Amino acid sequence: MVIRLRQLSVLAGAYHRQFGPYAGGRCLDHYVVEEPLAVGRMRRAAGDTLCRTVRPEHVCDIGGGVQAAVCPLCLEAAHRLSKHGHQIVIVMG
Repeated sequence: MVIRLRQLSVLAGAYHRQFGPYAGGRCLDHYVVEEPLAVGRMRRAAGDTLCRTVRPEHVCDIGGGVQAAVCPLCLEAAHRLSKHGHQIVIVMG
């Protein structure tokens, strides 16, 4: 199964603002599911972030061509999916 994800900079979630290296509400890149996803217990609607910790409506513009860090929870979820034989395609923008 091919899973298409879009990388999107959004404001860091509450966890990251309080405890993580992104304290202060900085931008963090998340993977957004392009199509509905149902794999095992993981269920995501199109447009949901893979980690489900933030809403994709809270897009932020970091400007200057600076790349935000990728959410570690999104990376972990994508890694779990790929370990189970799913092909992950990440679309920038």
